[in-house]
Amino acid sequence: APDYFGIVYSVYVVGSDVYAAGWKANTFSYQVATYWKNGVAVPLNDSTNTIASAQSIFVNGNDVYVCGKEQSQSGVFGGIPVAKYWKNGIPISLTDGSKYGNAYSIFVAGSDVYVAGGEGDYFNAMSWKNGASLPLEINAQYSRSVSIFVQ
Repeated sequence: APDYFGIVYSVYVVGSDVYAAGWKANTFSYQVATYWKNGVAVPLNDSTNTIASAQSIFVNGNDVYVCGKEQSQSGVFGGIPVAKYWKNGIPISLTDGSKYGNAYSIFVAGSDVYVAGGEGDYFNAMSWKNGASLPLEINAQYSRSVSIFVQ
């Protein structure tokens, strides 16, 4: 199937390698969370019944970390987006799908993976360390954390 269009949200450069993260649509209904290494696409989700996007990318040695969201399209209105990150293409869910979730930024320090995003019906700012949630605000409607950096 042809690719219809796509969006890149994040770029990461290591030496002469250029990584980009975003999504591409292979139909008008579904989008695939994708990262590209030197222009070669690496899909991160099944494109047959999901909508997903990759928001941020971080490379640590030989490991590629990407964060974003994935949403099932089963049912009348589809499922609730789940915040997640992928390490070398393997997904790790940060939210359970009971409330809206999205991950916007990822940073790796040593063996620790930090993610910034939001969760909840009215979106509460969140961060996660190694998959464990660290709320930034409690019951603050329409807040979100869109960037993270660790020193």
